[in-house]
Amino acid sequence: MRGCRELQKIINDFNLAVCLDLGHLMVNQFDIQATFKRYYQKTVIIHLYGAESRHDHLSLDKLSPVNIDIIMPILKQFKKVVSLEVFSYNRLISSLNFLEKCWQKYDHL
Repeated sequence: MRGCRELQKIINDFNLAVCLDLGHLMVNQFDIQATFKRYYQKTVIIHLYGAESRHDHLSLDKLSPVNIDIIMPILKQFKKVVSLEVFSYNRLISSLNFLEKCWQKYDHL
């Protein structure tokens, strides 16, 4: 927790913007919701990709149901840039199709 306070102080002291990498939060098993709440006001871009075990930069259809339930409300609330870090056309198309289905499912948010 000490590191979070120090990071928050640096961000505030230098008026820095935040790039919130949800994929790395998932892979490293950090609390996605708590991190988003902590840095929401300063976040200007979110990096997003699917992750399974320790594998990252996969299509979003590889997200676990638990992570989908965490990430979709974040995406519904966030009104800035979201970068899909999937690094291939096929993963991009698969991710966009998956997002479209999820977006409708979470339409009530």
